[in-house]
Amino acid sequence: MFLMFLGKAAGLLRQILMAGRYATGNPASEAINYATLLPRTVLDVFFASAFTVGFIPVFSKYFAKEGKRAAFRLTDSFITLSLAATALITLILMFAAEPVFRLFITANNDAAFITETMSLGVPMLRIILPTIVLSAGAYCITGVLQAMDEFNVPAAMSLASNILIIIYLLFFEGTFGLTGLAVVFLLGWGAQL
Repeated sequence: MFLMFLGKAAGLLRQILMAGRYATGNPASEAINYATLLPRTVLDVFFASAFTVGFIPVFSKYFAKEGKRAAFRLTDSFITLSLAATALITLILMFAAEPVFRLFITANNDAAFITETMSLGVPMLRIILPTIVLSAGAYCITGVLQAMDEFNVPAAMSLASNILIIIYLLFFEGTFGLTGLAVVFLLGWGAQL
């Protein structure tokens, strides 16, 4: 619980720092919001619920009935399939980044605002999209750890990402801007994995 609290506190600090640097309602803040929203949406819709409903109970059953070796063979296959599927989804979305981003942004915005947000957001989205693959791997490993009654490492997962983003916002944001922020989001998911 303490590790989860630290992760949430770091997440709150990250949001405060981001709000201070990227005020809501301007193209930069909208670019960040939409560029990070799409990967989260893909994960939530296609992967997170299917994983928790499908894989964790099957892994637990295999672990209890078939033993550790059989459970880990199943895990290897599942992780490979998950990474391949999310890599394919990521590649498709990278090629279609502009029209997909436009779907999110066109509501209630004028043409100049949309143009500027698109010019900032589409490159960010392309950088951030591989977080789908990294997240899939992290969810797989988290599920296995939790099924084996290991909760400390999964609880600390968000802390790694939030610390990287906080460090970036405090010390490097002025130098590398939005592109650097997108890279740090990607590195943060790598750190979680």
